Amino acid sequence: MTNEEYKATQDLLIAAGRMVDFLDLDEFRARIAHAHAVGPILDPTLYRDGRAGMEAIDELAAAGIRLKAAFQRVKHRARAQAVAEREVDP
Repeated sequence: MTNEEYKATQDLLIAAGRMVDFLDLDEFRARIAHAHAVGPILDPTLYRDGRAGMEAIDELAAAGIRLKAAFQRVKHRARAQAVAEREVDP
């Protein structure tokens, strides 16, 4: 991996973290769980046709939750470092 590829990857990971940082993915997954609970009763055909897609999106949302947590840790560390640097260099 070149330095340019490294920087591009880092920038894209940070951008992905920013994209999911504001999303309520727990509530989103709760809506999917609700659809799994009532879908087969309310519209079995529609549920059967859409179930695989919902499961894939739910898996992506679960990964998004982990990405969001990691991004928030990175933000916290960056803020703590910035504060420490201001205290050393007033």
